[in-house]
Amino acid sequence: MASNRTLLSIPEASARLEVSPSTVRRWVRAGKLRSVPMPGGRAKVRADDVTAILSGSQPEAVAS
Repeated sequence: MASNRTLLSIPEASARLEVSPSTVRRWVRAGKLRSVPMPGGRAKVRADDVTAILSGSQPEAVAS
């Protein structure tokens, strides 16, 4: 499906997860989702991490 290189904006991730953008930002701060800083100060999240949450598992990079 999505590759490790596919990045989603916060609004794109929130739409896929059916939560608000502020919830996605909170999950990034809490370590549930890893963000990738982009030029201009924006952040994106890995599509694979979003897919992992949707499937009921923790994203690989954040799992303990």
